[in-house]
Amino acid sequence: MLEDEQKRDISAYEKWYKEFSIFIKEGVMTDADNNEQLLRLMRYSVLQHGESASGGLEDYKSLMKEKQRKIYYLPAQDESIAMASPFMTPFKNTEVPLLIVDAQFDEMIFKQIGAYKGYTFVNIEQATYEEL
Repeated sequence: MLEDEQKRDISAYEKWYKEFSIFIKEGVMTDADNNEQLLRLMRYSVLQHGESASGGLEDYKSLMKEKQRKIYYLPAQDESIAMASPFMTPFKNTEVPLLIVDAQFDEMIFKQIGAYKGYTFVNIEQATYEEL
């Protein structure tokens, strides 16, 4: 139902998400049986080619390179801080998308669950870049 709303009216969903995201994140952390469904509701900034858009993990997957097996992310308070990070340098001229996670919960979630649909979460501050 929420996934349908997310597709139907993205701006209304994002407004709703800002208000209730903490509860979705809590659910991901505490409800292992439903965490994949809840993960599909989460939103992030997705950077690729220096451009940013709001999106979820399915949006990220649609941007991935053909043989890419990792979901790369960078914890940062906002996009300007992320873009100034020295860890961004390897990503600036690649087609590899990058999630900007602005809440500590997001990084904890990624560390706890480890992967989404077989794609491993990797913090670029600790990554090797064989896929770039």
